[in-house]
Amino acid sequence: MRRSCVVCRVRFAPTDLYRFQLNSRCELSLVHIRTKERSAWLCKSSHCIQKLESHPQVAQRALKRRPQKGPSLKGQIKAAHETLIQRQLAHAFRSGRLRKHVLGQSIPT
Repeated sequence: MRRSCVVCRVRFAPTDLYRFQLNSRCELSLVHIRTKERSAWLCKSSHCIQKLESHPQVAQRALKRRPQKGPSLKGQIKAAHETLIQRQLAHAFRSGRLRKHVLGQSIPT
């Protein structure tokens, strides 16, 4: 199954896209789980991220409602990446593939 980016309209596999929807204040919000709410897809190109952040109305057609400017999508994406990296490092540490001396510090589990 392929999805298209709401900004550039290029089709990608869902794993290569960010999924977002409108929160209760009609602001764009990055989502990680499947919900019943209507959602839209955004490719990982910096151009598309910047354009959607500066012009959230680009997503209006896909979401069927006009989004308001809200929290930074870049900030949400950065936080999601940091969480993913922490999880992967913790998993590697617990499995023994990563040792304390490599990091110079311990990883919280």
